Amino acid sequence: MLWTAMIVFLGLCAVYLLIDKVISSIRGHVERKALARSGPQAKLAEDISSKVIEMLEPRFNGIDQKLTSDNDRLNAHERRLAEIDRSLNNTHADNTMLLRAVNLIIMNQITGNGIEALKQFKTEMDAFMAAR
Repeated sequence: MLWTAMIVFLGLCAVYLLIDKVISSIRGHVERKALARSGPQAKLAEDISSKVIEMLEPRFNGIDQKLTSDNDRLNAHERRLAEIDRSLNNTHADNTMLLRAVNLIIMNQITGNGIEALKQFKTEMDAFMAAR
């Protein structure tokens, strides 16, 4: 999902840059033609270029806002994924401690002489819980 969002975001950036280049190219081409001509042809070329630019610009003005909102959403997803990773790491540590405790209790029941190991584990467990 994250990769898809990144690909869409980069695609929109590329489209925006391409359209910006096309508009700049059209504007420059029309301005060069207008300079080469004089009289009514220059005025007509300028009018046409102004109309083309007026037509194209509103269609792409919203792209900046869309790219910003997409970037914000992408950052929110990255923060959420980082939080999930931290939560999974904490769960893993908790499960490890529980399994060690169960193992020591079972071994104590089987052999009957694991008192020192249980005391040492209790100290470790107290330190672990204090850190939480």
